[in-house]
Amino acid sequence: MLLFCFLTFIPLGKFYHYTINNEVFGPFTLDEIRGKRLYRDTLFSFEGSEGWVLASSVEELSKVTLEKPPALPSKIDDSPPPKSIKKYDESYEKETDATALGIGLIILKVGLFLFFQYNEELASIKVQRLSYIIGSVITIAVVVMVSRIAKRQNRDAITWGIFALFLPSLALIIIGQLKKLNTIIDVDAISATQILVLTNDCERFANERNYEECYKLSSQLIESNHAFPKVFRLHGISAYFVNDYTSAKHSFEKILLDEEHGRIAHLMLGNVFFAVKEPNKAKEYWEKAKQMGELRAKENLEKYFSDNSQEEG
Repeated sequence: MLLFCFLTFIPLGKFYHYTINNEVFGPFTLDEIRGKRLYRDTLFSFEGSEGWVLASSVEELSKVTLEKPPALPSKIDDSPPPKSIKKYDESYEKETDATALGIGLIILKVGLFLFFQYNEELASIKVQRLSYIIGSVITIAVVVMVSRIAKRQNRDAITWGIFALFLPSLALIIIGQLKKLNTIIDVDAISATQILVLTNDCERFANERNYEECYKLSSQLIESNHAFPKVFRLHGISAYFVNDYTSAKHSFEKILLDEEHGRIAHLMLGNVFFAVKEPNKAKEYWEKAKQMGELRAKENLEKYFSDNSQEEG
């Protein structure tokens, strides 16, 4: 009986209740609360408190609760960092001959001007007319030259041609010092119209036998998942001419069954296999292309059999 009375008067410590989502939990001791790993913005109630208070406002509760981490952003950007794409083609050698020619033309013009200034008797109307004709021919030649260099550098050939028409020497000097621009596709911003424009640019490169540029541009279109049969055809052709036979093979295989491009695909696959020393496969694709009405395949087959017959003889 005495023991019971003694235990009754021993202070058992403070007990705490807390609430989460309008639900009350407790009572708990401080040690029990420490094990629950609650945050300091949790509301607690205990003997002596005036209603519900934040754990952070009570010293003993602040020590046994945790600081709440910051809120997550609305969207976590886990996309890889953008690739650094160089603006210029570092493998391109500046066309310094154009710069030298431009400087030479300036020297020539100054020399002729000074010559006629001190030799007025030679500055006849005939000589002036002849000088004008020669100057016009030179200007036209410079316009053509600058326009071609601008195309090779992936610049606006028309704008540079107009520039060369009015200031031929200066146009030559400047364009001879410029680097070649890389053709860069913004995959996220590209539209259907832009895809057609880029495809037409690629076809223009191929028609001009600028297969390296066609190869680069068509490769970007394929990698960006914006390719259609015509792009695969242009990529295959340009890859073949830059000796990337593996890429050429893959591109032509994509369009073998295409109604519009299947014939050229069979022809070019024959060319690819012939280039890598697999004549039997080349013959197989050429015969198929011949059946589809491709005359060049017929010519290749005749040449192939002719070469074989000569070797056998």
